[in-house]
Amino acid sequence: MTLKIIQSIYDDGKEEGILQGITQCIKVLVETLQESGYSKEESTAKLMFKFSFSRKEAKNI
Repeated sequence: MTLKIIQSIYDDGKEEGILQGITQCIKVLVETLQESGYSKEESTAKLMFKFSFSRKEAKNI
């Protein structure tokens, strides 16, 4: 049973790390778009389209 608990904790941590990595990549993408002349609204619209995000999800990143 202890091994199951350790595996569950490991899996949860691994998933959280992956989500943090994806979030960081998306933030860099937004910064890059804005540095290239896109407005915040245009960047948000691109995120919504490319990643199928809702407006709220895109703005929270």
